[in-house]
Amino acid sequence: HYIGCGDKERDNYFLDNNWFVIRFSEYQIKYYTNRCVRIVLSLKDLIELGDCKYDSLVDLVNKISMPFWTKEEARVMAIENFRENAPRPIDW
Repeated sequence: HYIGCGDKERDNYFLDNNWFVIRFSEYQIKYYTNRCVRIVLSLKDLIELGDCKYDSLVDLVNKISMPFWTKEEARVMAIENFRENAPRPIDW
């Protein structure tokens, strides 16, 4: 997945059909599992209850956000075996 690979169109299809789209990188799932789960549960509360702790949800998302990468950056990450060699975050 990278900028321009078609994910945006796919996301828009689901959004146009009243779905939520949540994308986590493997890095986020590996190092921020509990925060990812809390984000999903907050969105579940929003859907089911019409409310969630919005400020804490935004704070959680901001704490684990990662920039989108280009096709070239994705290629370099694959060559450098980023999945296995990614540094752990400071607050992990």
